[in-house]
Amino acid sequence: MANDQNRTAEEREEARIGLLTLIAGVIGFSAGIIAYTLYHLIGFLTNLFFYQKLDFSFASPQYNHLGLLVILVPAFGGLVAGLMIKYGSTRII
Repeated sequence: MANDQNRTAEEREEARIGLLTLIAGVIGFSAGIIAYTLYHLIGFLTNLFFYQKLDFSFASPQYNHLGLLVILVPAFGGLVAGLMIKYGSTRII
């Protein structure tokens, strides 16, 4: 605490800016990792439900072989998402 009193206001402000820059960098990096993971999770689930294969690469569901059952896949996803929203976290409203 005594060291903080000896520093000028400009030095304290520079220290706060440095800390905020570090925090922003960590948040940005974490958001990038989450986006990367979500993108590959979407590819994995698309491959799993539309092509019945375990692959993380992104594939279009356009050329699936499910026929009319293709209508049930997004409906099932919506049902799962709805249940997660209703019975999941109390912060989701």
